[in-house]
Amino acid sequence: MKKILFALAFSAACAAQAAPIAYQVKRSIGTGSVVGSLTTDGTIGVLASSNILSWSFTLDDGIGAGPLQITKGVNANLLLTGGLLSGDADSLDFNFGAAGGFALFQSPNPGSGKDWWCLEGVNSGCAGMGVGETMNRTNGARYTAYNSVVAIGVVETSQDVPEPGSLALVGLALAALGGARARSAKRG
Repeated sequence: MKKILFALAFSAACAAQAAPIAYQVKRSIGTGSVVGSLTTDGTIGVLASSNILSWSFTLDDGIGAGPLQITKGVNANLLLTGGLLSGDADSLDFNFGAAGGFALFQSPNPGSGKDWWCLEGVNSGCAGMGVGETMNRTNGARYTAYNSVVAIGVVETSQDVPEPGSLALVGLALAALGGARARSAKRG
């Protein structure tokens, strides 16, 4: 019985969902910039749209159109294809050297023709500029070419603190083991 209780408690503690990871983005693209943050559900590895909990970026072309903040679900949306965006405990990466994928953050919607940040791999067709990173504010597209994996965001704070839910499950497992041991000692 003790082994079963321990196994259940340990499995529950291990199955606890990873803590969200917040990445800070500070990109220079030609005379323009993209600055902001992107938060994932804590998935390590290739990211899908469903793994991205929130994002907000300020686009600035650097030539007078003025900055514009674009935010998920407020005034902009994301189109993510091809599995080229990935995250780990330290950085948010995009594989510009791989084929057929892109991440397009655009206001008001992907395909609207203005106000975007596009990360595109080989033959992706995102912004049509080629392999690399593009930002556009009104009609001032700025482009930087890449052909490898590039860290586009970093974690600025430590994420190594165990989440309270996991600690509670471990505590519950230890309490259950202690109770089982006490009952066993009374019987025997």
